[in-house]
Amino acid sequence: FYEAALRVLGRHGHRRRRDQSPREFLDSVRERRGEAIRPFVSITKTFEGARYGHRDVTAEERARLLREAEELSARLAAPPDEPSV
Repeated sequence: FYEAALRVLGRHGHRRRRDQSPREFLDSVRERRGEAIRPFVSITKTFEGARYGHRDVTAEERARLLREAEELSARLAAPPDEPSV
């Protein structure tokens, strides 16, 4: 699920450097894309728990996170909101 999200972000010009932690990458993308990457917040937190906290990800969570990766793709493909006047 995390790799799927990284592929989505990569297609939109956001690539994680080897020296970036998942949280550092999340913060750098959030600075540039704001609320559009909200699904990636959940994906990153779950990945960190599984990777560093040795927490198992259930099949239900995995399915939800893959849907969130699809939502992330749709949000990044959408034109940015027009500023209000």
